Amino acid sequence: MLEDGLTTKTDLFAGKKFDIEHSLGLMADGFVTLPARMIYDNERLGPNQAIIRKCHIYMIGLVPTVVRNVDAFAVNGGFREVLSVGGLERTIDWQLTDGRILEKSGDRFFVREADGRTSYPNDVQTTTRLKSLGLYNFEVLYIGQAFGAGGSRNALTRLRKHETLQKISLNGLPKDHDLYVLMIEVKRANNLFTFINPNAQQQSEGDRIDNGLQVLFTIDDAQRTALFEAAFIRYFEPEYNKTFKDSFPSTNQKCLEECYAKDFSAIGAEIHIDGMPFTLSSAKVAPKDGHSAFFDLHSDESRQVFFTAGT
Repeated sequence: MLEDGLTTKTDLFAGKKFDIEHSLGLMADGFVTLPARMIYDNERLGPNQAIIRKCHIYMIGLVPTVVRNVDAFAVNGGFREVLSVGGLERTIDWQLTDGRILEKSGDRFFVREADGRTSYPNDVQTTTRLKSLGLYNFEVLYIGQAFGAGGSRNALTRLRKHETLQKISLNGLPKDHDLYVLMIEVKRANNLFTFINPNAQQQSEGDRIDNGLQVLFTIDDAQRTALFEAAFIRYFEPEYNKTFKDSFPSTNQKCLEECYAKDFSAIGAEIHIDGMPFTLSSAKVAPKDGHSAFFDLHSDESRQVFFTAGT
């Protein structure tokens, strides 16, 4: 301990048990999101089928209904669009350049280009701006997974026969909100994080490094999917989930057998995807662009070197 009260890194890890500790990392990759009512619309889903086939994780949640063309008016060299977002009045400022002007025809607003053509910010541009303003969020109500033999089942397959999705719909939705599904592809690779501590109580002779490499190359797609699902159920604690909300991680869970058998210290799953149209949240977790579900696998403080459990 230093005289000014600061702790050195050497002091911080001096009481840890092993010189080599591992954490398994799982990452989200691609995604597809759409209103729940569209899961049977094969024509609309067609362009996304290549990604959907690789999405084995799904989330069911609420997104605020966006109503456009409420009003618009010129302001500061651009125009201010008035919208209804989740039943509340919101505004977005757009720039007008190169001779563009705001016009109205009936109950529709549009921008007149200098050459006479017309345009207007599209829905994707609008929700992107709303997200940047913290106004467009997906509230997670349920998380699940579908894999099947060799990955034969995907999230869409499961959602089309999903009892909880039907239950949420039948229970009724909050006013000015829509039920959405988010299908996620888990990256087909394992990230191994290794902590080396020369001040640990016990020094290994290479076996703990070998254990980490064995897990790195033996955890398969089905196990990654199961671990990713369990980690984020524990993290978000969605209203309609039951399994894993209070029990993950545990030594008696099949999806963690390899990690415990090779004495891993921790596991982490992350959702940080460019282009996600909304923030994600739950009743427990505040809205954010990205989320990291990190958990220590051992309650013994001498084994905790990566992060504090559940944060």
